[in-house]
Formats: sequence, structure tokens, C-alpha cells
Amino acid sequence: MVYTNPDVINAPLIQFRNKRPQLTKKTKILIISGVSASVAIITIVVLCVVLTGSSDPYIHFKFTESYNQIPNPERGWHMHQDSQNFADGSLNWLLTTWRDSYTVKYVPKNTNLKVFGTILFVKANLKNSKALANIPSAKLTEIRQAFTNVRNNNLKVIFRPAYDYDGLSKPEPAQISTVLTHLADLAPVLNDNKDVILGVQFGLIGPWGEMHSSIYNGKNGQITYENAVKQIGDKYLQLLDPEIKIMVRKPSDIGLILGKDSYTDISTRIGLYNDALYTNADDYGTLDPYDKTNTTIQNYIQQTTKNSISVGETFSFQSSDADIKGNYSTFNNVVKEAGIQHITSQNLWGFTEDFDGPTNGDDSYFRWSDTSFKKFTNMMGYRWVLLNISYQNAKGHFEGLFSLKNVGLAAIVHKRPVNLVIKSGNIVQKTAINADPSTWYSTEEYKILFDVTTKQELIGQKCDIYLEFPDKDAALALKPLYSVRLANSDVAWDDATGLNKIISDLVMQ
Repeated sequence: MVYTNPDVINAPLIQFRNKRPQLTKKTKILIISGVSASVAIITIVVLCVVLTGSSDPYIHFKFTESYNQIPNPERGWHMHQDSQNFADGSLNWLLTTWRDSYTVKYVPKNTNLKVFGTILFVKANLKNSKALANIPSAKLTEIRQAFTNVRNNNLKVIFRPAYDYDGLSKPEPAQISTVLTHLADLAPVLNDNKDVILGVQFGLIGPWGEMHSSIYNGKNGQITYENAVKQIGDKYLQLLDPEIKIMVRKPSDIGLILGKDSYTDISTRIGLYNDALYTNADDYGTLDPYDKTNTTIQNYIQQTTKNSISVGETFSFQSSDADIKGNYSTFNNVVKEAGIQHITSQNLWGFTEDFDGPTNGDDSYFRWSDTSFKKFTNMMGYRWVLLNISYQNAKGHFEGLFSLKNVGLAAIVHKRPVNLVIKSGNIVQKTAINADPSTWYSTEEYKILFDVTTKQELIGQKCDIYLEFPDKDAALALKPLYSVRLANSDVAWDDATGLNKIISDLVMQ
């Protein structure tokens, strides 16, 4: 019996005894066993396990996937707010509602759908700074306050600075040097708040910061768009902390920043914000000069977004019946395109109503039904399902393996700790797993081997076993709502601690 990819969807919790997990001879592993200290190290390995008859008392559990909405950090819907709206605290009610239960407005025939949001899109409108050498300190304080409010409400931020949010063309300062100085003004604010930043969108060029219709067009003595993107992009990479992900509007913009003409250089630092998702062959110029039938650009987008970050919003599906009839806006194609682009987050307020589609009675057109909305809500970003665990608890050792699968569209954007926790009352043993969840890619399954020397104080005690996925920031790691919850109906989530209970009342041997 090969125990590599069990069918656990909706399977009941079961257990087997006397079958010891064994590694094939080809498997190379390194295990650094847990010790009596509170933290030990385990190395993650992807392996092939064969179950063979044995007298060793291994126990094997299968877990059941949950299809409920889970408000996990760094994924799902986002909504826009201007940084200036945070100053007086008038948004506090909305932030709380967004985190706890926000009623969706645009889903047809259903006014009771709820979203549990964890991401806020913060817009910094620099219109009044356009003619100034520096961004005023009051504006920078306003932006800092926005980050503080977001942190206080257990959210994360997608941030975009722009010189226009009214749709005016050519809104930028006449001199690119002013833009670069303003970016230098913003950098300390962003670096100081990197703990709650999911990603920073390039912005700064064009209306809404969408990197089109710019004054930097190579005419009337101006520099070219390509030159502007290169200069600003270099400044972003130079000034921002390397842990902060940067997003650009088009795949070709990545090449401009990196100095590459061909779509070959994969960036883990630079991702995409596509503000015309699922619209037509080139998403209204987003993929220009290529379209979705070009395998070169498709492969590039797929590989780049797999390792960085990809977000966006839809754009006027109803503006062209031909586009919808061309299958770009059917539900199946939306799921396909979102998968290719590894969509982590999408704007709930940005033309979400356009998903209603034409009213010609053809159900193949994509519209937000109750079912499709819930499905897509769960798909965005990462979604980790615990598949099974095999363990032995004897002679002061708790050892075995567990496997999980990412059933979402993308990997989690940032690295974060993975801990195995053994707890009995106030006695806690936390074992750190040497794993990087940002490499747990969509549709892939991972098996993690563990071997922990149980703390002496826990021997003979009835214990609960947990998995923990806290934020990498030390302060946020203490806030349970920044921890990741597993998508399982038979794994108990503890709101107070951010722990996923996978085994109950186990007497440690």
C-alpha cells in the first residue's frame, strides 16, 4: 500500500495500527531530533512513504477538508480606502466589520453573503504634493496612521501611491526627479510598517497609478515611459526593505526594471497588479503586445506569479458582449486565468458587479451566483488542507509525519514559521519546523517528517497536539488572527491562541 496521495476528501476520521511509515532507499532526509528545550528543529522533506506490516505501534489519521470560508491572513478579497480617511478614526467601524463579517453588495439574488476580510487596499493620494519638492510631513503622518489602524484591526495592506485618483491623464510631476524624491520620502514609512504590508504597488505613473496615460511618453521633451519605469523601479528596489514585495501593472514592466527584453528572468521580488482581470484576449492592454494564446507570455506570468505576488480587479465585463461570448468571462475561464496568474487577492469593490454577465439565459456566462462566489472566495491565495498524520508516541519520543495540500490558487506571499506544539495545561513544548510555506505551491502536496524528544514534564500527561503557522514578525506572531487556520472540519481552531488542534488527549509516553 503506497501512502503518497490518499483520497481524503470528505473521508471520516479513521486510524490504523501496527503499520510503520518507512522511507524508500532513494529518499534522502535529514532529521534534527527535538530535545527537551522548548524549541527544536525539524527539516521538511517531500518523500514517498510505504506502509508495511510491523509490530511498531504507529497510528494513522486521515482528516476531512472543510469548504467553509476561512478568514486567513494575506489572502482573499480586499477593499479600497484612502489613507486620509484613517486620520479621524471614522473608518474604525468599517475595519471591524470588514474583519468580522462584511455583507457583499453585488451578488445577484442574494444579499446575505458575507466576507471575512483580512486585506485592505490603502491609497495614498499625492495630488497635493505634485508641485512640492517633498511630501509634507502631515501627509506622511497620515499614511503612518493608516498602517497603525490596519495593524490594530489585525489586517494587512496592499499599498499604492498615486498623483491622481480621479481618472485624469498625465497627472505626474513634470520632472521625474520629483517622483524619485517623493518615493524617498515614502520609503521610511513603508519600511517601518513592513510587518503589515502584503505588497506595494508601483503606482506613481498615470491616472489611479495604473501605469498608463502618463506624461512620461517621450513627447514634448519628456522622458519615455520605459525610462520612467526603469528609474522609479530601480529606486523602489534600492530604498525598500528586500522583504517588501513590489507589484507592477504589466508583465513587460518587470523586464523594463530588470533590464531584460525577453520574458525569461523570473523575479521573486516583483509581482503584478492586473486591474483588467478576465476581460478579453490581452486584458485591455495588460498583456500587450501579447495575448493569452501566446505560450511565452503565459508561461512567464505563471512562473513569475508563482513565486511573487499577484492581485487585481475586474474591469467592465458588460462593456462588450463579444468578449463575454469569447469565453474570457465565463466562470471556468475566470478560474483558469486566476490559476495561471496565481491570484492572491482581488478587489471586492472594483467592478465586482460586472460578474453578473448578460441576461440572455445562458448559464455558461460567468455571474456571481451564491455557489460561484463562495467557491472563488475560497480559491484566492493559499488554502491548506491537512490530509493525514502518522505518529508513534513511545519512550520519550513523538515522531512520524503529516501531509498537507495547498488547494488554493497561489502560495502564501511571505515566509512564516511552522510549529508543532505539544500542550498540557500550562506546560507547552513548541517545536519549530524548518519549512518555508511560501514554497507550498498551488495543488501540490507536502509531507513533513518529525521526531521530537518529549519534555520530561509532559511524560505521563494527557496532551493536545497542535500545528501553528504564526506571522514571522515577532509582535504579530503574538496575535492569533495573524496565524493561519487549516481548512479542515475535524481540526479544532483556537481563536485565543491561533493553534490548530490535530490530536486530543494523547498521554505522552
